[in-house]
Amino acid sequence: MSPVSMFSRVALLCVAALAVGASPALASGTLRVSVTGPGAVTGTGINCTRALGGATTGDCTELFADEKVCELDDRGKPVCHMEPRGTTLRATTSAPGFAFNGWSGDCSGTGVCGVVLEDDLSVTATFRDVSAPSVGLSGVGSGAVVRGGVALGATASDNAGVVRVVFAVGGTTIVDETPPYAATIPTAGMKDGGYQASATAFDAAGLSSASSVPVTVDNTAPAVGVTGPSGAAFPGGSTQTWALTTTDTTATTVACSVVPTGSPAAFGACSGGAGSHTVSGKPHGTYVFTTRVTDAAGNVTDVSRSFSIDAVAPVTSLVSDVEDGATTTATSVGWSFTASEPGVTYACRVYPAALTPGAFAPCSAASGHAASGFAPGTYAFEVRATDAVGNVESAPVKRTFTVVPAPAAVVVPEPGPPSGGGGGGGGGAAPVGGGAGGSTPLGGAKSAAAAPQIIVTLAFGFSNKTPKATKLTSLVVKGVPAGSTVSARGFKKTNASGTVSLKPLIKKPLKAGSTITVTISHPAMATAIKTLKIRPGKAPLVTTRCQPPGGKPTPC
Repeated sequence: MSPVSMFSRVALLCVAALAVGASPALASGTLRVSVTGPGAVTGTGINCTRALGGATTGDCTELFADEKVCELDDRGKPVCHMEPRGTTLRATTSAPGFAFNGWSGDCSGTGVCGVVLEDDLSVTATFRDVSAPSVGLSGVGSGAVVRGGVALGATASDNAGVVRVVFAVGGTTIVDETPPYAATIPTAGMKDGGYQASATAFDAAGLSSASSVPVTVDNTAPAVGVTGPSGAAFPGGSTQTWALTTTDTTATTVACSVVPTGSPAAFGACSGGAGSHTVSGKPHGTYVFTTRVTDAAGNVTDVSRSFSIDAVAPVTSLVSDVEDGATTTATSVGWSFTASEPGVTYACRVYPAALTPGAFAPCSAASGHAASGFAPGTYAFEVRATDAVGNVESAPVKRTFTVVPAPAAVVVPEPGPPSGGGGGGGGGAAPVGGGAGGSTPLGGAKSAAAAPQIIVTLAFGFSNKTPKATKLTSLVVKGVPAGSTVSARGFKKTNASGTVSLKPLIKKPLKAGSTITVTISHPAMATAIKTLKIRPGKAPLVTTRCQPPGGKPTPC
């Protein structure tokens, strides 16, 4: 409807034919104007204004009365009538971002409002907000990689005021109604991948605008694969290499560290970029290789591998049945050995001391060596160890010994009862058999077994010898090779050497006819078995048996 056609007469205008000289009827009315929203209405006698957020001010009412209008007729006489008065109302905005929305009440439409008053009229002009808020997102940039709680902020403004800002990452939202606008969006429950981070501002009219940027959520640490030495030992001057692989939603950086065990990691660039790392020439010791992979969100994965550099040769400690430089009548000799580190292998050689030695060869046992068939003469034995990475003992362990013919056997007659009767005590030593306080050495001349024979002495002291019982005052085994086991009924001592006391076996007097059997064994030597027998009214008797590996005990 055009502004002209919108002029409306609210009251019916009836022009009545009046008789000449009659008085016309008088009519009046009051126009009341109201304003909703920031704006102004003007017209004849009307200047009504409302500011944003304020009350209506100005002249918002006007009284209108009919006006008498007279005209001359054809005869020149006046003809008068009453004509209603009216006005045209115009609406204008008074605040930026607002527009006139239309009239209501006794006027309608969105143009000018024309009124003719013959009665009271009311008109309302409504202004609406047509400007959306402005908003800017902060806290993350376009393409950012985020994890955990994502801190977002926003600046927002509006011509009529912002009522709330809604922050979001993906489908997770948080509302803030008070500036400064901010929120922290949790992402721990989200699947890694791409999302929109946004801030949307709303005003009181429901108008909104948004600001958003793409982000990538990455809450998962990188998957790292390491191929290379793990728990292995290497010789000095060697090279170690590890191959690296990484998998992650976002880009990663890879760093590497090799430090002595117990030291904090010292990360730097890997020698082969992100794909490998190599070190060479590390000194003797244990080390830890660590690769650290960090993704764009700051998630970190560390993977470590240990290794060792063995640049020190092993050192052998040797135990034999003859001391270095000793003389023996045995034609079979054995040695056992240990090393300063585990996992070694041994090589041995035995040769006449006056001759140039031959090459080393594997020893006869894992940690021992036995040789037999020695003629009288001086010999040398050498052993050297090689560790698991190939370090060879620089100076072999060497022992020399001299084999002499065995002396003729000597038989010692059995001693009679000591003076003073059967209640006396005894002491001393005897090379073969037994006697009061006697001892019996174990010779090796008869043995032709490959393993050397253990040579020990079972020594004892006694008192109160009677036909029924004998009280032993001491009982020991002498000359036990290092690493041997000494055992008897109710007694066992492992890793024994030297002199071993058997005192627990002689706490009570022993009945005539009873025996004590003592076994002395060694992994690289033939076993010795000593038996002490209690005789009625006589000194105890000691006998000896020898048992080669895999054989049966025989007197010796």
